[in-house]
Amino acid sequence: FGEAIACFFKCIAPRRSGLCANNGLRPVFASAARKLAALLVEHQLELVYGAGNVGLMGEIADAVLAAGGKVIGVIPQLLVDKEVAHLGLRNCHLGAIGASS
Repeated sequence: FGEAIACFFKCIAPRRSGLCANNGLRPVFASAARKLAALLVEHQLELVYGAGNVGLMGEIADAVLAAGGKVIGVIPQLLVDKEVAHLGLRNCHLGAIGASS
């Protein structure tokens, strides 16, 4: 399991854009995201992520949901307004950028 996570972050770390990297540039990124999603579901781990529907964030969320896993999204209203929120999430928390608790 740890090897898959290491591979995933090794693939995307050089892009310096985290899970929102464009999966169209390097198909290996999308493949790594799907493999990580399968492992999360296999080990009954929840995905907590930025609630986006684009790039690798959308890729991993779609894969976890398709495999019957649980996904929790956290996204600022600004991005919801820009229509990048994943509409397939049952559990999505809205927040404001810079908000404190």
